[in-house]
Amino acid sequence: MSQTRLPRILTAALMLAALGVAWLSPVPEVRVLFVGTGHPDIAADKPRMQSGIVVDVGDERWLFDAGAGVVARMFDHKRPPHTLTHIFLSHLHYDHCLDLDAVLLLWRTGGPVPAPGQRPAPRPLTLFGPDGTEKMLVDLYDAAYGVDGRGRVLLKMPSFKRVRIRDAGVFEGKGYKVSFREVKHANMDCWAVKLETATKTLVFSGDLGGPNNLRAADNADFSEWAKGAEMLIIDTLHIPPEELAKIAAQVKPKTMVFSHLTERQLPIFKHYDLEKTLALCSKEAGKVVVAVEGLELKL
Repeated sequence: MSQTRLPRILTAALMLAALGVAWLSPVPEVRVLFVGTGHPDIAADKPRMQSGIVVDVGDERWLFDAGAGVVARMFDHKRPPHTLTHIFLSHLHYDHCLDLDAVLLLWRTGGPVPAPGQRPAPRPLTLFGPDGTEKMLVDLYDAAYGVDGRGRVLLKMPSFKRVRIRDAGVFEGKGYKVSFREVKHANMDCWAVKLETATKTLVFSGDLGGPNNLRAADNADFSEWAKGAEMLIIDTLHIPPEELAKIAAQVKPKTMVFSHLTERQLPIFKHYDLEKTLALCSKEAGKVVVAVEGLELKL
């Protein structure tokens, strides 16, 4: 063996060994519960709460988005906020973050009753947020709720960690890793999230497109990044059926779940057609599912 090849072989072996160590933890079970599947226009006769998905990964619990009504649905399905370990906010449109303050309050004050003379000791919680999240929290607790003061205490708690998604890189948990991809949505700082175990991959798109960018091509890098996901949970409101089918054709998910839905036609989303979306995407994905609140899926 030549001396020039030996260092390359050793480097490759070390890289493979490092990858093996990263996946030594047992593969965690991943369960997905939809607690909010709608958008801001909640129809009175068919109420869908706004965006929210609870993802259990082994003994850890994530919340993807926290739109209006999500807290109530979490209690309905016995996933109260004090059991959360991580929160991911795709962007700061209010239908994706309006319940965040309620989630944080109940994370801090929920759970077992403390012993006499002791304060509640909530489970450590990490919030991954887009640009502007920290300012929103400070403004919320200093201005909107400033008279109370408990919000400012919450922000100083060492058990409540905030991470700017843009700076997060790859986050590694117990037998899984999470990465992020910026996506185009209106004029917002908006992100998709990918959760991977050694055997399965879950992708949540966040919001894609908007009135001024309705093409799959505008988020082509997202489709490439999500390629091969076992489960793709996708925003169905902002992109026409034909463009969603292009994303499905590139990603080729085993299961494609349509969320962020509406129950009536709206002037700003004239392209929205769920039946057509299902028909076109079913030709590209292994299985298509329309999310409803209370739907639980296993990855």
